Parts: sequence; structure tokens; C-alpha cells
Amino acid sequence: MGLGSLIAKKNNFRADLSDFYMSSAFVKEGDYQPLKDVAPNMASLLIFLKRENGYPVRELHTRFSEKHGLEVHEMSDGLGYAINQNQQWQVILD
Repeated sequence: MGLGSLIAKKNNFRADLSDFYMSSAFVKEGDYQPLKDVAPNMASLLIFLKRENGYPVRELHTRFSEKHGLEVHEMSDGLGYAINQNQQWQVILD
């Protein structure tokens, strides 16, 4: 296989990947679900985060936020999530 063939193959692979990422960026109207509407349990949060990020997200650890008075679940997407007094998920940034 020559260098030209390898470059063409590499470019086709990139095009295939960009098509994949572009198509996952568009959401049909009615498919959007805000975080606050996700059921207040870990399984539902994990499903929501996988759908939103396009890859599986896992819980790294749990801590208690003195500032918010809530149990915060630190996730592999780099954010912390907690269930507030209204039984809704929210992002905690402290």
C-alpha cells in the first residue's frame, strides 16, 4: 500500500468520524430533556449524561457540600451533580 493510499484512507476515516460527530450534535425537536427533568436517581442521571455527552460517564466519588448542604456526585465528565430540595438534579460548581 502506497503513501497516497494511506493518506486517502486516513482522510476517509476522518470524514467518517466527522459525520458521526456532526450527526450526534443535532437533536430532534421534542428529544431535549433538561437536567432538572431527569428522575432523581443515579441510573437516570447516568443515562442522561451518556445521551448528552455521547459517551458513558461514571461516578468518581461522592462528597458533601457544606456550602449547599447537599450530597454531590463527582462524575467523570468533570462536573458535580446533586439532588436539590425540589428532588431535581442540579450542577454544583464548588
